[in-house]
Formats: sequence, C-alpha cells, structure tokens
Amino acid sequence: MSMIQGTAFYHLVLLIGMAFIGVYFWIILTAEIANQLIHLIFILTGFIATVSTMGLAKAHSRSGRLGLTTLSGLVGGVHGYLDVVLYPMEIWGFWGTILFFWWLLGLMLAFAALFWVTE
Repeated sequence: MSMIQGTAFYHLVLLIGMAFIGVYFWIILTAEIANQLIHLIFILTGFIATVSTMGLAKAHSRSGRLGLTTLSGLVGGVHGYLDVVLYPMEIWGFWGTILFFWWLLGLMLAFAALFWVTE
C-alpha cells in the first residue's frame, strides 16, 4: 500500500498547512502595531477567516457551504487589506503580500487535507 493511498499523506499535508498558519499567526501576534484596536481587528479577522474556511471543509449542506464561503471571502478580504496596509513595502519588499500568500497557502493545504481525510 502506497503512502498516497493511506491517510498518512493527508495528515502530513494537514500538519504542514497548520504549521504555515501557526507561523503566520505567531508573526502577526508578535507584531508591534501602534493602534491596538486595529491589531485586534487584524487578529480576529484572520482567526474568523481561518475557522470559517476549516468549517467549509466539514459543511454538508449547500446553504452551509454558501454561507461559509461568503463569510470567508468577506472577512478574508478585510484581513488581506489589513495585511498589505499594516506591513508596508519599505520593510522587506512586499512583506505584507508575502505574509498574506503564506497564510493562503497554509489555508489551502489544511482545507484540502481536512476535506480529503474525511472522504
């Protein structure tokens, strides 16, 4: 039996995706942002988008998938905007954009693996 046919591969991908998300949240939690309200909104939008995306992998009804997709898109858009705005380009090129794509890669890997494990 190959590793791809077993669930070990899916659990490994889930672990890698969650590690990407964990590192991302560690970076944004330790960031020094002057306005504490904006920092709180930034963290909460990332958390809500992550949880709603993971919930999307477990949703069984069409209305549940539609609602979680809409929530993920709206909150993820706000989070992406804050990511680009709060991490300016002078620090390390496109730091905010790189961070946002790091988070999206982790979400994509974790979502796909979570969806595949249940099949």
